[in-house]
Amino acid sequence: KNATVFDSEIHGRNFVSAQDAFELSSNVGMAKMLWNSYATNPFEYINKLHQLKLDTLTGIDIVGERKPILHKPGTKGWERTTLPWMAHGYNVSVTPLQTLTLYNAVANNGKMMKPYLVSAIRNEGITVKEFEPTVLNEKICSESTLIDLRKCLIGVCHSNIGTAKKLFKNNSYLVAGKTGTSFVVDDKIKYSDKIYQSSFAGFFPADNPQYTCVVVIVNKPNSVLHYGADVAGPVFKEISDRLYTLYVKNNLTTQSFVYKDSTDLNFIGFNDDLKFVFSKMDLKFKEDLSITDDLIKTSGTLKSIKINAKKIDNTSMPLLKGMNGKDAIYLCESIGLKVNIYGKGKVITQSLIEGEKFAIGQLVNIGLN
Repeated sequence: KNATVFDSEIHGRNFVSAQDAFELSSNVGMAKMLWNSYATNPFEYINKLHQLKLDTLTGIDIVGERKPILHKPGTKGWERTTLPWMAHGYNVSVTPLQTLTLYNAVANNGKMMKPYLVSAIRNEGITVKEFEPTVLNEKICSESTLIDLRKCLIGVCHSNIGTAKKLFKNNSYLVAGKTGTSFVVDDKIKYSDKIYQSSFAGFFPADNPQYTCVVVIVNKPNSVLHYGADVAGPVFKEISDRLYTLYVKNNLTTQSFVYKDSTDLNFIGFNDDLKFVFSKMDLKFKEDLSITDDLIKTSGTLKSIKINAKKIDNTSMPLLKGMNGKDAIYLCESIGLKVNIYGKGKVITQSLIEGEKFAIGQLVNIGLN
């Protein structure tokens, strides 16, 4: 009948792991706070959710946006337990886009913006209509609340007790986010089916937000890995790492250094490509007409470039150093590897060393500089 029932749930439950106990105890704390603050006037809490636009459509420019489900006192779905359960995500249903809009507002100093996909409509180069950014709420909460909220979200990812601390350990940029783990229940799926939904929502870099992202994954029944940090978190991190490397890191103000250019022309690439470049640059190279391989490697200096065949063994890892990103990806995928590439320039590092045996579908990380 009230939030104290959750105490007995903690003490009487056999936890699968310490993570279970931690998450349940956290949920109980939130349930108690919500009950103590709004039990006598639940509409006050519902109105606050309305201010955050969690009960309305975002109005994004696509057809089929799903309306959120938010029970209110006096309606069919409202019970005595509804309010404490809403404290940690149950008895309320919002879309990932609405979650994204809210987190984006926190990243945007409290200003909530309407999400949109199309910036302009043009007909034969003539602009027919333009769509400007639209403010939904100038300030979703006080500045002090925003500061505390950002501290909590950063703590999830970087404090010693954060649920995503392992995921972002020694990360090169700050992330503000929250893990989420919940049962999936509808007309066909019951709690006993043990189907979990894993989520991670956040923004980065937390000290200068550029991107907001949300990942939601519904797992198979009885999945061993189902926590938000274990399932949705790694997907978020892969996206954030790529965006940070491509669009954020390179735009940051950095100190410039001048290096003496190397005269050693050590490259690996496709035969026709390298010969075409050398010819256009009027660089002399010694061509061995007996070489018919697609891949070649070059050595020497500006005065004299030597070309040799680059032999590839499809069962062991080739040396990629000196290749450009496009050729490295093509080569690795042609022998059955999956590629994660970062940086710009030529290959300087590879996670699988030259000559190492690999399995089809194995991942190789390639660094460019």
